[in-house]
Amino acid sequence: FSGSANRQEVQSELKRPEFNIKVGAKMARINIRGAQGAISKIGWVAKSTVVRDWLSGTVRVMVISRTPVAILNTGGQNSYIDAKGVIYQDLYGPSGLPLITIEDPNLASKAATFITNLPPSFLSDLESLYLSRQGIFDMGLKFSNRTVLIRWGSWIRQEGMIPNLIEKNGKPQWESSDA
Repeated sequence: FSGSANRQEVQSELKRPEFNIKVGAKMARINIRGAQGAISKIGWVAKSTVVRDWLSGTVRVMVISRTPVAILNTGGQNSYIDAKGVIYQDLYGPSGLPLITIEDPNLASKAATFITNLPPSFLSDLESLYLSRQGIFDMGLKFSNRTVLIRWGSWIRQEGMIPNLIEKNGKPQWESSDA
């Protein structure tokens, strides 16, 4: 778990009566699949496993949380994007990640694809990304203790342009070097 609040969210799901997970419950009546399915639907959960240990008479719950690479702000609502491009909510997620601001929520998945395909060295310098409804595309990068703003015009708004910035003919467009 990535914090006690997230632990409480999982425990709250497990206390639902249809799962019958409680002290003294008969092991055969515990709804393991239902509990695992409910936990897996929690946005910040990347993977979960719920198993019965018949010998010890216990139920074990294992949860792996998503690791965000950026914060996504769409219309004042913050979400997170993980390395696979999954957009999810986490009330107790980390701060200090690059902020992506999008005026048009329909661009969220394209922005997620764009940011998760940046090379790690480029992503580590990213402070902000802004996509407007008019197609203005601003990227703030850290450079020698300053922020450099890179701006592209409205052409970015055209269908398919963000993925074209990532790769061309199946090959990455970005090259990074430590030089």
